[in-house]
Amino acid sequence: ASLSSLDEYLSSFQDGRTANKTIAVKVGSYDGFERQESWTKTSLQPVITYVQIQDKMYIFSLLPANGKNGISSESLLRDYRSALSTFALTSTSALGQEWKPYDTSKVDGLSYPAIHFTHPQSWAVTEKVDKGSLTISIYRNNYEISIAQAAVGGAVCLFKDSPAFQGSSGDLRNKEFSEFETKIGGVMRRYFNQNQGDKSTFFFCQRNSGTLYFETPTPLGGIVYYVPAKYDPLIIKEMDEIIKTFEPIIASPSATTP
Repeated sequence: ASLSSLDEYLSSFQDGRTANKTIAVKVGSYDGFERQESWTKTSLQPVITYVQIQDKMYIFSLLPANGKNGISSESLLRDYRSALSTFALTSTSALGQEWKPYDTSKVDGLSYPAIHFTHPQSWAVTEKVDKGSLTISIYRNNYEISIAQAAVGGAVCLFKDSPAFQGSSGDLRNKEFSEFETKIGGVMRRYFNQNQGDKSTFFFCQRNSGTLYFETPTPLGGIVYYVPAKYDPLIIKEMDEIIKTFEPIIASPSATTP
């Protein structure tokens, strides 16, 4: 199935199926979702696993048989999951190497610019404009990069190596951080914010080019990672690589008539 996201694929169902239970799983080395579904038209309750790899959806189905409506055997479920753990594509030489460009919208009335970035094909992008604000979501399964542009005040991020500062600031001196540079020279710091149940968040600050201070939100907006509580560090690094491609889109001056 060729669709932009798992959410789009699931929302395309027209057969009355619903999910009784959904869990995050690994299919081979890929992130996926296992759903215990109810199919109202056939009264079946199968176990379906969905995995998105680039722009393709892979669907694995464990269907009831011999007149049964559901899957009740734990040993059968173990065998099913064991089989899925061996999944691998026969050719992966180009997997993840194709990156797609994306240009966001520019919201009138906000000082934030539109953003140009690139992302692997396995990640999807959505935008939402609401009352003078813009939220961009770059996501794959249960990992998401969120960029929010809105008319909010800023603050200085005080890390353990920051000079003293008087004014609106956030005390982050007990936070460990990762620092990297975007392709246009912006210096970003990503730090772990908090764990909330099955989700964790990372926040971002960017160094003001004219000072030694880091500030939030960044010149492109507030940046947040939403990830599982037990996240994969390799996927976090891939998210960082997407952030590194961020750059403002500078509008060309309007032509004037002499």
